[in-house]
Amino acid sequence: MVKVVKQEHWGELHQLEPWESGKPKWRPRNLINEVNERLKEKGYEVLTKAGMNDHILYLMSIPKKELEDMVKDETLAYSSNVLAKRLLSERWDTALDNLMDRWIGKAIQREEIKSTVELTWNLTTAEVKDMTAEQMNEKRKTLLDNK
Repeated sequence: MVKVVKQEHWGELHQLEPWESGKPKWRPRNLINEVNERLKEKGYEVLTKAGMNDHILYLMSIPKKELEDMVKDETLAYSSNVLAKRLLSERWDTALDNLMDRWIGKAIQREEIKSTVELTWNLTTAEVKDMTAEQMNEKRKTLLDNK
């Protein structure tokens, strides 16, 4: 049983007994699974990714009057009504962009990145000691050409 403790700031603190979990006993454990089962029994099917892609293509290709009729039709799937409403709204361009991104994918954006590259030479001290200045410059040039 929950113990109610009055607070100085006119609030209440609800404290559980040490053996209580606080989980309501009236809440069904597998509510989502039960709802899914009921929907299957009524004949509803899950929309597949391919089905959704086809649906988006149809919505993008039908006339405005047809979209207006879809918004009024309460027998259609809720997602169809929502998509039709978005395409008819003032922000239709954003809705269309979202549908295009879903159907085709986001446009590739290229950016040029400039940076400096530091080369590390893996030379032993014996190699460096025996090299002349000209040989070091040649080695540097070959490393720069191979990067």
